[in-house]
Amino acid sequence: MTEGVNMPETLIASTILIILIFIIRTVFRKKLNRRFLYALWLLPAIRLLILPIIELPKGWSLISLIKNNFRGINLFGLYTNETEGLKVVVDIGNFLSSWIAITIWIIGMVIVFLFHIVPYFRQKYKLKKHRALIEHREVDGLNIYSSDIIASPVLYGFDIYIPTGMLDERRDFNLSVLHERCHFEQWDELWNLIRVLASCLYWFNPFVWVAVIKSRDDSEYSCDEAVTLEMTHLQKEEYCRLLVEISTAGLLGKNSSYFEANMVKSQIYKRVDSILTEKENHPFIKIFILLCLISILIFTLNTV
Repeated sequence: MTEGVNMPETLIASTILIILIFIIRTVFRKKLNRRFLYALWLLPAIRLLILPIIELPKGWSLISLIKNNFRGINLFGLYTNETEGLKVVVDIGNFLSSWIAITIWIIGMVIVFLFHIVPYFRQKYKLKKHRALIEHREVDGLNIYSSDIIASPVLYGFDIYIPTGMLDERRDFNLSVLHERCHFEQWDELWNLIRVLASCLYWFNPFVWVAVIKSRDDSEYSCDEAVTLEMTHLQKEEYCRLLVEISTAGLLGKNSSYFEANMVKSQIYKRVDSILTEKENHPFIKIFILLCLISILIFTLNTV
């Protein structure tokens, strides 16, 4: 019997991976480098966006072992009658309820998509009207602009935008460019697209939103780590000072609420703590974690 995409199995498997990665990043944050922890989020992304639409060999799913005679229903409420070959039997009640669920799902997707896309392109359009070219880098094709409408550096595609006020401090300017270039080199624009797709398709799953938020945080930790890797402790403290100044300027610029201000302060504190904490190198732990997560990814595939 062909069931197509099995949403419950996808949700269960991806949620298991998300919870495990959240635990791993919490337990091993001082023992493993941040780029490795950031890369782990690729596994639930694959499970959510790629594997549900791939036809796989049958009979080797862990989920299939805990399901006995599960009668699948697709999104349209249509059942395949095994005794009559390919003949489809329609259950009217399930058909209607499924279409109601699909309508709600689509409405949610559209709302979440607009929530992500509208601010992105609105800000990008504003920046194009309020910017001055500082440098074009032939090596990677990046353009560096200054702008007086932003409070903190940001990357948009192949464009890095630096606040105009930061141009007076050359060291702060260089550190900011290095950080944003790191976002570019680790494909964070593509990661952002993956996060948008995942949150649009699975907007009803709170664990997906946790993955979106935490993976975005890990992208910042990863870039901080890359920029400060060869720095002395004093140089790292100087970089942390820059982070605090940028976040403070951002809060003042947005006239933020008390709740938002505390959220930003908490995040900056975590970034500072991560930068100043010396990481240990444990390659065997990395291998063990990867083997465990990949095993879970394989044995929770939606095959029956």
